[in-house]
Amino acid sequence: MTSRSIKIAAATAATGLAATIFSLAPADASPTSSSTAGGTISINGLNARSVPTTDSKVTETYGSGSQISIRCKIKGASVKGNNVWYAVDHNDAQWVSARYVKTSGKAPRWCGSGKEYRGKVTTSSLTQRTGPTTGSPKAGSLKKGTSVKIICKVKGGTPVWVSSPNSEPHTYDVWYQLTNGTWVAAAFVDNVGKAPVFC
Repeated sequence: MTSRSIKIAAATAATGLAATIFSLAPADASPTSSSTAGGTISINGLNARSVPTTDSKVTETYGSGSQISIRCKIKGASVKGNNVWYAVDHNDAQWVSARYVKTSGKAPRWCGSGKEYRGKVTTSSLTQRTGPTTGSPKAGSLKKGTSVKIICKVKGGTPVWVSSPNSEPHTYDVWYQLTNGTWVAAAFVDNVGKAPVFC
C-alpha cells in the first residue's frame, strides 16, 4: 500500500469513529444552564417560597441585588397585581414573585413540557384556587366528571386528606396548574393518559 493510500484509509477511519461517537449522544439530552434566564432581586428581604404563593413555606430569603437563575415562570397568587412567579434554578423547590425580580437577557420560558395533559375531576365539587394551597383565594369550582387540561404539577402545596377503597387514608401535597391559570388539588383529579410533568 502506498503512503498516500495509508493516509486516506486513516482519515476515513477517523471520520467513521467520529460519526459513531456523535451518533451515541442521546437526542433528548437534558438542557444545560443555557436554558435558564437571569434575574436580579429588586428589594431587600425577598422570601423564596416552596410553591408559587405567599401562603407557603419560606425556603430562603434574598437581599436586594442578589442574582438568580430562572428556570421557568408560572401563574400563581397575585402579588401587588402581578401573578407571575419564577422558579429559581436551585436544588430545592424555590419560587419568587416576578413583582420583585428584574430579568436580564432572554425572557424566562413558561413552565411545563409544552404539552397539555388531561384529567377528570373525581369529587362532587373541586375548588379552583389562584395558588397551590387551600389558603389561596378561590377562583371557581369544577363539577365531578369535568375534563381538565393540565400544564404541570408542584409538590409541597397544602396536603389534602385522601381516603379511598383502594388505599390506606393518607395526605397528598401535589397540585395541578390548569391551562386557565388556576390550581387544583391533584388528589381529586384522575389522569387521562400520561401523568403531568413537574413545573
